[in-house]
Amino acid sequence: MDNQLILNYKIIKKISLAGRITLYTSHLIDNPKKIFIAKIFDKTLSGEPEVQKNFDKILPLVANLDHPNIIKIIDYIRTDDYMAVFTEALEGQNLQFVVLIKGLSKQAILEIFTSVLKAVEYAHGFGIYHKNLKPSNVFISGKYKNLKLLDFCVTEILSLYRPENIIKYNIENPMFMSPEMVKGEKVDCRTDIYSLGVLLYFMFSHKTPYLKTAPNNLLIENVINDPVPDLIGYKDIDEIIKKATAKNPDLRYQTCSEFLEDIQKK
Repeated sequence: MDNQLILNYKIIKKISLAGRITLYTSHLIDNPKKIFIAKIFDKTLSGEPEVQKNFDKILPLVANLDHPNIIKIIDYIRTDDYMAVFTEALEGQNLQFVVLIKGLSKQAILEIFTSVLKAVEYAHGFGIYHKNLKPSNVFISGKYKNLKLLDFCVTEILSLYRPENIIKYNIENPMFMSPEMVKGEKVDCRTDIYSLGVLLYFMFSHKTPYLKTAPNNLLIENVINDPVPDLIGYKDIDEIIKKATAKNPDLRYQTCSEFLEDIQKK
């Protein structure tokens, strides 16, 4: 894929591989100094009719999102041979690195989480649900308010709300997905609220709620049946997490605005 031309972009160098999606640096053919990130879907995906249909339906919607805390999609294309999405390039680290390596104060955690909540609330206003909220999809550059949410479209494109696809595509950390999502049921904004609650638990506890090394089929059972463990040392935050991660969506916060109201009291 290196040095290949796609649209007006030249693919430069592979950055990472995540499941069946590979990230590359790229630049405009006529402006080598302008760097973008190219997200190239595995070639086998471009031949799956459902994936093609989802890509064509979802990308135009996500590309129209314009929020300072959501990564901007610059361009995208689907052919019979490949699917590619081009986004702005970022400098910094993802939230998982920041939490586990650098550590965060309570104030910093709430500041970051508030920005994430507002970005998700903005997307919900357009009927767009993230469905893949987890630490590696929150990217932080410099100050904590300077963050971007990544991967708004991937879960929907690959139909990862189906248990068989979570296993098929070897999705990392299904524990951040809601019970209704891993059961393949209809989801709404409350599925993101559940994931946000798990994300908040991770930010304070520095660990995931269930055994990370367990196979995905066991993690799915954990998500469906096992409550998120108590957050030790932060009773006020634990109460918020418990409400956000209720197994019954009707018992959760019903909107990000409700969630944000309680966060801003802390």
